[in-house]
This record gives sequence, C-alpha cells and structure tokens, in this order.
Amino acid sequence: MSGRASSRGSRRRSFARARRGFALPVALLLVVLLTILAASSLAFVGAEQQSAGTQMAQVGAMAVARSGMERYLADRAALGTAVTAPAAAESARVVFDGGYADVLVSRVRDASVAGGQNVYLIRSHGVKTDSASGRILAERTVAQYARWQDATMSVLAAWTSYTGISKPGALGVIDGD
Repeated sequence: MSGRASSRGSRRRSFARARRGFALPVALLLVVLLTILAASSLAFVGAEQQSAGTQMAQVGAMAVARSGMERYLADRAALGTAVTAPAAAESARVVFDGGYADVLVSRVRDASVAGGQNVYLIRSHGVKTDSASGRILAERTVAQYARWQDATMSVLAAWTSYTGISKPGALGVIDGD
C-alpha cells in the first residue's frame, strides 16, 4: 500500500508544479484579445463615421443639383428670357454656399423640323464642396425633359379707342383679329 500512496503523492506534486505557471499566460492571452477587440471596434466606428459623412455629402450634392436646376429656370423667367425659347444649347453655373451646379440645356426635338413643340433635356451637375478648403466632397447629376410652350392666350374681348392703343414693352402682340 505504501507504494501506491507514494505514487499518488508524486502525481499530485507534479500536477501542482505544472499548474503553478498557468495564470500568467491566460492573463496575457485575455489582455491581447481585449486589445484586439478594442482596436477593431474603434476601426469599425471610424469607418462607419466616414461612410455616414460620404452619404451626407452625396445627399448634399443631389440637393445642390436639384436646386441649381430650379434656380436656373427661375432666373431665366426673372430675367425675361423665358419669353423666347432657349437656344439649341445653353449652359450656366449656379453657385451656392458649399457647392455649385452646372446646368446644361440642350434641344432634343426641334419644333420646326419635327412639328409640335420644342423638347429640351435639362441636366444639372451638382458639386458639394468643403467650404473651408474648397475640396470636392461629392458629385451628383440630375436630368429631366422639358417641353417649351409659347405663351399664347386666346382672349375673347373687344377694345375700342378714339386715340389708339399704346402698349409698352415687347410682351404680347395686339392685332385686329
């Protein structure tokens, strides 16, 4: 029996000796794993912020493009050039805070050749820029077709005058019909 007890005691001692240096490697492994997790989560958050910033810039560029198209059409009407049909090709740059839009108008169908009305393609290329550095952040292009209609109005009325008719400006024509 004593032989058996001595073999058990020697096994316990060898097991205790092998276990004594186990805590330090496990602690180091946990510290390395936690460091890797923290670094990867910070990288993920940074990439997410950059992605959100890019999406915001794209939305801003789309807004600049749409606003540029609307501003061009409104300014054309305000300048009085809306009375005449646009040329075969026109362009303008509309400047905003934080960006600009290049508006291009090109005639797709000519009324004198095809009959009917003039049809135009209006394209607006919006560019969103960084207001501090002027660096381009995003670009978007929008387009739409537009049909030109002459400003005619059939008026069923009569006008009589002993002294004649005096009409200032070039808008409209008064004839005897």
